[in-house]
Amino acid sequence: MANLSGTLTYPSTTRLPPDAVAYVTLVDVSPRQDTSGGMIARQILSNLGSAPVSFQMNYDRKKICADCSYAIQAQIVVKGKVLFRNASAYPVLTRGNPSIVNILLKPV
Repeated sequence: MANLSGTLTYPSTTRLPPDAVAYVTLVDVSPRQDTSGGMIARQILSNLGSAPVSFQMNYDRKKICADCSYAIQAQIVVKGKVLFRNASAYPVLTRGNPSIVNILLKPV
Protein backbone atom coordinates (compact mmCIF):
# COMPACT_ATOMS: atom_id res chain seq x y z
CA MET A 1 0.00 0.00 0.00
CA ALA A 2 1.02 3.59 -0.60
CA ASN A 3 -0.15 6.86 0.91
CA LEU A 4 -1.65 10.12 -0.39
CA SER A 5 -2.32 12.99 2.00
CA GLY A 6 -3.27 16.63 2.24
CA THR A 7 -5.83 19.09 3.48
CA LEU A 8 -9.31 20.24 2.53
CA THR A 9 -9.88 23.96 2.91
CA TYR A 10 -13.23 25.75 2.70
CA PRO A 11 -14.29 29.27 3.78
CA SER A 12 -13.21 29.81 7.39
CA THR A 13 -16.52 31.46 8.26
CA THR A 14 -18.40 28.24 7.47
CA ARG A 15 -19.81 26.28 10.39
CA LEU A 16 -20.48 22.75 9.27
CA PRO A 17 -23.21 20.77 11.02
CA PRO A 18 -22.06 17.74 13.04
CA ASP A 19 -23.39 15.33 10.38
CA ALA A 20 -21.26 16.81 7.57
CA VAL A 21 -19.14 14.22 5.76
CA ALA A 22 -16.20 14.73 3.40
CA TYR A 23 -15.48 12.33 0.55
CA VAL A 24 -11.94 12.37 -0.84
CA THR A 25 -11.52 10.20 -3.94
CA LEU A 26 -8.47 9.20 -5.98
CA VAL A 27 -9.55 8.72 -9.61
CA ASP A 28 -7.91 7.67 -12.85
CA VAL A 29 -8.52 10.55 -15.27
CA SER A 30 -6.51 9.14 -18.18
CA PRO A 31 -8.16 9.51 -21.58
CA ARG A 32 -9.15 6.04 -22.79
CA GLN A 33 -10.91 4.43 -25.69
CA ASP A 34 -12.43 1.57 -23.69
CA THR A 35 -13.40 3.17 -20.36
CA SER A 36 -13.67 6.50 -18.56
CA GLY A 37 -11.21 5.55 -15.82
CA GLY A 38 -12.45 4.97 -12.35
CA MET A 39 -12.07 5.23 -8.64
CA ILE A 40 -8.80 3.92 -7.21
CA ALA A 41 -9.44 4.74 -3.53
CA ARG A 42 -11.76 6.77 -1.31
CA GLN A 43 -11.61 8.13 2.19
CA ILE A 44 -14.70 9.24 4.10
CA LEU A 45 -14.17 11.78 6.88
CA SER A 46 -16.65 12.72 9.61
CA ASN A 47 -16.44 15.07 12.61
CA LEU A 48 -14.90 17.67 10.32
CA GLY A 49 -14.70 20.63 12.65
CA SER A 50 -13.15 23.77 11.20
CA ALA A 51 -10.94 24.09 8.12
CA PRO A 52 -8.44 22.94 7.17
CA VAL A 53 -9.29 19.25 7.47
CA SER A 54 -6.44 16.78 7.06
CA PHE A 55 -6.77 13.51 5.18
CA GLN A 56 -4.52 10.53 4.66
CA MET A 57 -5.57 7.90 2.13
CA ASN A 58 -4.08 4.49 1.45
CA TYR A 59 -4.22 3.13 -2.08
CA ASP A 60 -2.99 0.02 -3.85
CA ARG A 61 0.27 0.93 -5.60
CA LYS A 62 -0.37 -1.88 -8.13
CA LYS A 63 -3.36 0.06 -9.50
CA ILE A 64 -1.14 3.01 -10.50
CA CYS A 65 0.34 3.11 -14.01
CA ALA A 66 3.23 5.55 -14.57
CA ASP A 67 1.82 6.54 -17.99
CA CYS A 68 -1.66 7.29 -16.63
CA SER A 69 -3.08 10.44 -15.03
CA TYR A 70 -4.68 10.63 -11.59
CA ALA A 71 -6.53 13.32 -9.67
CA ILE A 72 -8.12 13.92 -6.29
CA GLN A 73 -11.78 14.88 -6.12
CA ALA A 74 -13.31 16.08 -2.86
CA GLN A 75 -16.70 17.16 -1.63
CA ILE A 76 -18.49 17.89 1.62
CA VAL A 77 -22.01 16.51 1.92
CA VAL A 78 -24.79 17.05 4.45
CA LYS A 79 -27.89 14.83 4.31
CA GLY A 80 -27.19 13.90 0.69
CA LYS A 81 -26.68 17.49 -0.46
CA VAL A 82 -23.26 18.57 -1.73
CA LEU A 83 -22.27 21.85 -0.02
CA PHE A 84 -18.66 22.15 -1.21
CA ARG A 85 -16.53 20.55 -3.92
CA ASN A 86 -13.24 21.19 -5.63
CA ALA A 87 -13.68 23.51 -8.61
CA SER A 88 -10.20 22.86 -10.01
CA ALA A 89 -8.42 19.66 -10.95
CA TYR A 90 -5.83 18.38 -8.48
CA PRO A 91 -3.46 16.07 -10.38
CA VAL A 92 -1.47 13.66 -8.21
CA LEU A 93 1.08 10.82 -8.17
CA THR A 94 2.35 10.52 -11.76
CA ARG A 95 3.89 12.80 -14.39
CA GLY A 96 5.74 14.79 -11.73
CA ASN A 97 2.63 15.49 -9.64
CA PRO A 98 2.75 15.35 -5.82
CA SER A 99 1.43 12.86 -3.29
CA ILE A 100 0.58 15.69 -0.87
CA VAL A 101 -2.15 18.12 -1.96
CA ASN A 102 -4.00 21.06 -0.47
CA ILE A 103 -7.49 21.17 -1.94
CA LEU A 104 -9.59 24.33 -1.98
CA LEU A 105 -13.31 23.54 -1.85
CA LYS A 106 -15.85 25.99 -3.24
CA PRO A 107 -19.54 26.31 -2.35
CA VAL A 108 -21.87 24.54 -4.78
